[in-house]
Amino acid sequence: MQLQEWLRLHTSIVRNWGYFKRVISIAKRLYSGLDPLFKISVGLEATSIIDVFEDLVLYTEEVNTERFQQMRTVLKARTIEEVIKTHPDIYQLPGSVEEITAFLREQGAEINKVRSLIVRDSELFFTELFSFTIEELGSSMNIEPVALECALSKLSYQFGDLKDSNPEHFLLANPVWTKPLIKLPTGSYFCVIPQVFFSFIFQALDSLLSAEEIKREVQDKRRPKFLEDEIKQLFTESFPQAVFKQNFKWKDSDVEYESDFIMQIDSYLLIVEAKSGAVSKSTLRGAPRSAKDDIQELLISPAIQSKRFADKIMELKAKQVFPETFHTLNFDLNAIEIIIRLSVTLEDFATIQSQVSRLRDTGWIDKDFSAAPTIALADLEVVFDILTSVPQKIHYLVRRAELEEHMQYRSNELNLLGFYLETGFNLGKEEFEPGEWMISGRSEKIDEYYVALDQDIIRKKPSLELIKWWKDIQLRIEERCPYRWLEVAVMLLNVSLDDQRKAEREFKRVTSNVKKNWRQPEYINSIIMHLPQRREAIGLLAFRESEQYQRSELMQNIAEQSFSESNAERCLVIGVNIDDLNWYPYSILGVFQRD
Repeated sequence: MQLQEWLRLHTSIVRNWGYFKRVISIAKRLYSGLDPLFKISVGLEATSIIDVFEDLVLYTEEVNTERFQQMRTVLKARTIEEVIKTHPDIYQLPGSVEEITAFLREQGAEINKVRSLIVRDSELFFTELFSFTIEELGSSMNIEPVALECALSKLSYQFGDLKDSNPEHFLLANPVWTKPLIKLPTGSYFCVIPQVFFSFIFQALDSLLSAEEIKREVQDKRRPKFLEDEIKQLFTESFPQAVFKQNFKWKDSDVEYESDFIMQIDSYLLIVEAKSGAVSKSTLRGAPRSAKDDIQELLISPAIQSKRFADKIMELKAKQVFPETFHTLNFDLNAIEIIIRLSVTLEDFATIQSQVSRLRDTGWIDKDFSAAPTIALADLEVVFDILTSVPQKIHYLVRRAELEEHMQYRSNELNLLGFYLETGFNLGKEEFEPGEWMISGRSEKIDEYYVALDQDIIRKKPSLELIKWWKDIQLRIEERCPYRWLEVAVMLLNVSLDDQRKAEREFKRVTSNVKKNWRQPEYINSIIMHLPQRREAIGLLAFRESEQYQRSELMQNIAEQSFSESNAERCLVIGVNIDDLNWYPYSILGVFQRD
């Protein structure tokens, strides 16, 4: 019942599924391949229809801005007479300004009431302000009027069209969502909120085609290929060092499976499943049966598929026997230490895709189900755009999977991203405590950045804050790229900003102590940070040039100490030769594994 109400609430508030220009960009890339079909069936290309509504959005913004400026002059006026003089074109009453002023004073009207009257009266002109003819719009956009009329007439209602509809259904299935225009008796069109078109752009455009065309050309052909190609492009651009394989077919017990996208980078293997299916209208209205079917298809099945393939990879690696099919991967399967699973959807699923673990209480998921992070394409583009470094992208996906598996929370992806920028998902023991996290309002800086970008205003991109030393260590190992360098970078990102600062302060004291007391027995030459929730430890070692040949032994000692004092399975030790003027950001680095 909670899920049902969540779906209904999300549907009723008409939530945007992406930032304005990103919505336009994704929609155009998707529907550009369907332009010939729309030209034949609708009379106008799909991308041209998108252009029309983008132009209407810009026009309504200009009109509203101009009206706001006009109203400012009304609100600034100090007397009733000044108020009347400021807007004779809006406050249209017979008689002179003096006569109107005298009349209002006789009625005992106060200045605030007069201002309110003028603002309300101006709304009577909305029909004119937000109306346009096909000839006007076609001329301004260089579109053939007949084709424009054919398309827009299918995206509009005339007065009386909905007289037999049940208004009680409008809250969860408002017909205006997919037809945001009103065709007036004069033949012109009225549109006051063209932004609605972009909130429901897939449904609106698909509604212009026949059911057969939607099934054959859109759902079965265009959408799956588009999403798979978008994933390939997004990941190959974000991880230029990686090798990848698309649509890999493999067998298990004579049953053939297909993995949509596989990518290896260093010791990490990413398995990405693409789900381009649309969320049904009945699901968004909270119908349990269709909701269960859509959740199974779009959220659960891809996670099961990626888990099946991940288990197969680890099984083959353990046996050191790889079927001939796997030789085509061009991956070093023996180098794989960590597997990341991810599902990507084309459409937003009432933000439930960002919190699949919440579905466990429905009884629709097996107890042994291993959730994988599910991120909508529009959100994943933002995640990879905001997180500029490869280690941060990998760390985000690794930690998202861990949070999905054992933490209860309510959030959407961009709030999670904002939360990551604030905390690095380094939550300490609170991550494992019972209770539900409410992660909301964390995307404010991200929202401000992209809204400004949509208006061609350049602002500093929000970022994960790290101390300079931590950043530079990651940059150095990324330049050198030794085997498993990415695991080291992820371990460093598992340290909170406060702990980074504390470690830097304490290490300066250790360095000073080594310079003074290195000849003394049992002097302090290191610090160890324990990360019990990650089962990791990080040691910082300061040594002199004369100890250069003992450094490996010193590092080993730090690792053994960390294993004896904690539950750590791995220990990263960063060594600094304090006599070397060019040691920064480190002299030697090693990772030790518990026996």
